[in-house]
Amino acid sequence: MQFEFDDEQLALQESVRRFLAERYDFETRRACLARPFGSSDEAWRGFAEQGFLSIGLPEAYGGIGGATELMLALEETGRAL
Repeated sequence: MQFEFDDEQLALQESVRRFLAERYDFETRRACLARPFGSSDEAWRGFAEQGFLSIGLPEAYGGIGGATELMLALEETGRAL
């Protein structure tokens, strides 16, 4: 079994980490929660622009990776928030 991430997975992890640090930190999330629906159109647009909304979806449908990539993204989200 391989227990190391490949270069693409590491690049995705870094991309999520950098995006969250620059555009969706803890205070930004707190401000979003204070809004009527608890989210921000601007934040969701940013997630979409980066391709993060397709993480974990099958490549046949335009997705990026699978469970490992989703885990890396969620781990970075947890770290940031």
